Amino acid sequence: TPLWNSGEWIQLGIAPAADAPVVGDLGIHLSPDAREAEIGYTLARRAQGRGLATAAVHAACRQLFAATAIERITATTDQRNGPSIRVLERVG
Repeated sequence: TPLWNSGEWIQLGIAPAADAPVVGDLGIHLSPDAREAEIGYTLARRAQGRGLATAAVHAACRQLFAATAIERITATTDQRNGPSIRVLERVG
């Protein structure tokens, strides 16, 4: 089964290491025409500030561009959520 299916959401766990507990998740939606993806993420407060969200979003973006025909990835966050805005700025 392919990981990325157009028109569907997938949810992936975020953990600081392969053998560590999950501390957050990524939600990724590939558009029906498979040209765009939308990404969202959550991270437990205790895991914030360590670069985990940035690393996870960056890895997901790299994987999406490598494994699909997408042309653009979008994400939306509240303008008051400075840490999330910084994650998106770091990832580009």
